[in-house]
Amino acid sequence: MISELLNFIFPKKCIICGEILNLKKEIAICESCDKEKLVEKIDNVNRCKICSRMISFNSKICKDCLSNDFSFDKNFSLFKYNETMKNIISRFKFEDNSFIGILLSELMCKEINLNKIFKNRIFDFIIPVPIHWNRERKRGFNQSKILAKKISQKNKIFLETKNFLRVKNTKAQFNLNKIEREENLRGAFCVKKNIFKNKNIILIDDIFTTGSTINNCAKTLKKIGSNYVASITLSITIIDNL
Repeated sequence: MISELLNFIFPKKCIICGEILNLKKEIAICESCDKEKLVEKIDNVNRCKICSRMISFNSKICKDCLSNDFSFDKNFSLFKYNETMKNIISRFKFEDNSFIGILLSELMCKEINLNKIFKNRIFDFIIPVPIHWNRERKRGFNQSKILAKKISQKNKIFLETKNFLRVKNTKAQFNLNKIEREENLRGAFCVKKNIFKNKNIILIDDIFTTGSTINNCAKTLKKIGSNYVASITLSITIIDNL
């Protein structure tokens, strides 16, 4: 009764077209948008073992990962960063629409099977990639924290948000090339209290582009003794000819 009343006052809408959804609909995508496959899942058959991009069938690691010495152990992304996903994430982050983030986190939870992705590895912490306190104050929320909360609850892994911080108010990354991204993120993250030594950690973020943000987080955590640092992102940019 209460859930029906709340749905009447705050109806659940499709994250793509805005159509009001049936209360029993598990994911926030209407049947029409789902049929058109506007949000594209990444094929699980042949992914790079490090970044999770789709690659040719005779490869295990993509060319991009072979040419980089990443500090993170494994990334897993759920959807292609196509025009539809770009629009959804933009509305979530820049139009003060945290409710879209809650719907996206539900979508992520439905698609994530940690035991299958990480071969039954036990994790100690889930850490949403932090944004600088000034940016969080202006935006009103950290998008990665919203995505991470339900994943943490579903998998019963502690959500850690106080001891891994972004101390450098970096420029927005989307207009920067790979070298500029690395320079922009140099010294951006720090550990307040080292509760991460010998621990296994999952970082949560919205987009995996070059891997610079996840990599710099992992580099900081590995320096203070973290055992295994993985990441899960909502989406990933597509690189051809991998």
